[in-house]
Amino acid sequence: MKYFRVYSDENGESHFAEMEMRLAPVVLSLTTPALEASEPQEARQILFIRLSPDWNSDWHPAPAYQYMCVLSGTAEITVSDGDVRRFSAGDMVLLQDITGKGHQTQVVGEEEMLVAAVQLA
Repeated sequence: MKYFRVYSDENGESHFAEMEMRLAPVVLSLTTPALEASEPQEARQILFIRLSPDWNSDWHPAPAYQYMCVLSGTAEITVSDGDVRRFSAGDMVLLQDITGKGHQTQVVGEEEMLVAAVQLA
């Protein structure tokens, strides 16, 4: 499963990296067919976030290592090296830029954005 990682380098500049999460067959119940799942990861908490269509942030680091899972809407994230990526429903971003300049986020389009933020332990 593909996702993007936002991280800070040793100079505090943020960057994107394309990542691949390995999914393997798992049987969770004898009464259901096998499915594919990742290795478990410890999570501290989950937040559900709603952003208005005109929401736009200044530069900021992530408050914690967290997966941002886009449920609806679209946003552009800009990292300090100038790279810009657009994320929509079904996309996932691992934010790890908790130091340095951070990133900017802007909701694009006419639709509000709903996000599940899973903060890691």
